[in-house]
This record gives sequence, C-alpha cells and structure tokens, in this order.
Amino acid sequence: MIKNLIFLYLISFLITSSFLTIKIEKLKNEIEQSFRYLSDSIYRYQINTINSKVIYGTKEIENILYLTKVKNDETVKDISENFSNFILDSRRNEIVSGNIWTVANIYPKYMFVEPYRKAYERIHEHTDTDNERSYFDYLVGLENIEVNLEKSNLSIYETMKVYGPYTESDTNEELITIYYPLYVNRKIQSILLLDIKYGFFDEFIINFNKRNFSVIKKEDDINISQMIFDIIAKNNYNDKIHIPVEIEKKYFLVYSIFVFLFFCGWYYLITFLFKFVTESKKDKLTGLYRKDYLNEKI
Repeated sequence: MIKNLIFLYLISFLITSSFLTIKIEKLKNEIEQSFRYLSDSIYRYQINTINSKVIYGTKEIENILYLTKVKNDETVKDISENFSNFILDSRRNEIVSGNIWTVANIYPKYMFVEPYRKAYERIHEHTDTDNERSYFDYLVGLENIEVNLEKSNLSIYETMKVYGPYTESDTNEELITIYYPLYVNRKIQSILLLDIKYGFFDEFIINFNKRNFSVIKKEDDINISQMIFDIIAKNNYNDKIHIPVEIEKKYFLVYSIFVFLFFCGWYYLITFLFKFVTESKKDKLTGLYRKDYLNEKI
C-alpha cells in the first residue's frame, strides 16, 4: 500500500511539474506577443502621423497642448483622429489594457495628450523661450534620445527608451514610461510617450493564473523596463528574451498534493469496484468462484 501511495505521489509530482512548465511557456509567449503587438500598433500609428493633414496653429484641435507660442502662419499636424484611434487600439491590448495612465505625442512646439491633467501645465517650466527650447528638447536631453540617425546603425525599435518604475509626484502613481521617437529622413520629428501603471505585470499574471489554473509569479529580482525594451527591440524571431516569471514554489507542493489526492480517489474507487466485483463472483458458502465451483461438481 505504501509503495502504491509513493508511486502515485511521484506520478502526481511529474504531472504537476509538466503541466506548470507548459503553462509558464504559454505565459511567456503571451507576454512577448502582446508587447510585439503593441510595438506594431505604435509603428502603424507613427506612419499614419507622417501622412496626417497639416493646419494652421491658430485652429482648435482636440487634445492639443501648446508648449510655445505658435504663430498664425505656422503649421501644426492634426493627428487628433489617429491619436484617439491609437489609444483605443492600445487599450485593447491585453497586457496593458486598463493600465495605460497617459498617452502623449510630443512635437517641438506642441503636444497631444490624453487624459489631460492639471499637473501637465507645469510642463511649461521646461520651456526656455530665449533659447527656443521646449519640453520636447528637455525630454531629448533627459532620456538621451538620438536626434539624428545618419551616423547611427540603430534600428527604429532600438531608438526606443523605457524608464521606470518611478512615482509620479502629483498622483503618487507608480509608472513605467515608454518613449518612442519618430524619425523622418533619419531626423527626429516627434516623441510618442506611453505611461503604464507598474502593476500591469502583476495583474496580467494574476488573470493568466485564473484562466489557466496555474501558480506562476514574477521573479523577485526583476527589471520590467529592460524586458519591455528587449521584446520590442528584438530583431531576430529566434532570439531568446528573458521574461522574469517563475513557478510559485510554495504553491507547487499544494498543487501536487491536490493532484495526488485526485489520483488517490480514483485509485481507491477502482480498487473498491474491483474488489466488489470479485467478491460478488464468489460463492458465500464455499468461498470459491461460482464458475470454478460448478466445474468441480461436473
């Protein structure tokens, strides 16, 4: 009996290990594919902004915030429709859905931002009118963003910057920011900015565990910013990206015990049924199987 129980637990342990290994690979694939999809959405949006219509800066445009004074004869790209469509598309992305804090597209003299917050008025503190420097120039310097790719071998995706986690001073929200510059003729034209709540990764793993009956967690020593950059900047499909998730060890034993109890239940049920069927074939007086008893009589 003891040997049977040990054997059943070993089988349960192996099944649990194999099941969770498959699930963790599935989770890694979903994380990578979701960020690659986000990257494709960004790329399509950037292409659309290049071809967007141009209007004079004095006209009212939805979601626009002027960083410097725009003259009447200066033109502004009206990307408001593409901007709104990109936000909707991003919110359909499972890994960041519900966790997008701010989306902004920043040009040298103006920016589109959604949602608008009162604190963004302080952006003008980074404007130096005398030297014709705006918040756009401030970000380029702060994040060391390439302004000219003529002497650079960077791919479009490798020009991206990921910063965080950090705490936004006005809201105390912990965020990660993706900076995605747009280049035309290898010269920078604008910067797309995405603020994402830092908790998005935990939320995605929790939802995955619920759907897949798994016990997976993020690693203790984790660099989500580097992970995001590595996934989006990945050039070769076969390149391996480290995605910092692992099996929750303290729940692994509990999981294997549940599987063990499940097999034990079936084992004892089958044993009981086998014994019941076997005993029902015996003659109660002789203790012999009824067929054997009849053969002896003949």
